Amino acid sequence: MRKPDERFVEMRHHLDQFEEGLVSIERLGARSKTRLADLSGDYEDLASSVQGLGYLESGITEPLTRFERALNEFGSAVKDNSGLTTDPFLEHLHSLLAYSAAFKGVLKLRDQKQLDFEELSSYLSNVVSERDRLAGGYGYGMGLGSYFKEKVDSLRGGEADGSKEARLARLDAKIKEVRSRGRKLWGSKNLES
Repeated sequence: MRKPDERFVEMRHHLDQFEEGLVSIERLGARSKTRLADLSGDYEDLASSVQGLGYLESGITEPLTRFERALNEFGSAVKDNSGLTTDPFLEHLHSLLAYSAAFKGVLKLRDQKQLDFEELSSYLSNVVSERDRLAGGYGYGMGLGSYFKEKVDSLRGGEADGSKEARLARLDAKIKEVRSRGRKLWGSKNLES
């Protein structure tokens, strides 16, 4: 783009930073979920070991059995708590990332429209300047090559004034078409002439 709007450049920069932060938080949340699942498994393994120890020690079997049940309950509570807190948080992060991607799509579409507008404006200004040169009697341009091109066209059989009028009419039709297309695409935004 020739004239990027500073507001949208800044918006894209902040959106990139926001998305980068969300991705980091998502990675940490997933890692936390994995570690809590590992911790829950470790507590269940410890409970199995304590149960095995209870079979070996006859005098303290009852307290070791209670401790083993408490470890199992604590391990399952860690797993349940992890599921209740981490899953909704990660779902919310995924929805924020989807929102960010949609917003980036809107910014990309806006940039494409601005690029189209700039190209159409440039094309329109070229056609208008060509029409003005032709109406001013300069023909295709002001150089020696344009002079020869005009003479060759007149030798091919067309009247210089008739072909000049036809070209003026074609250029006026192009200008009207480009301006109407611009109004359809961008509403009240005027194309520069």
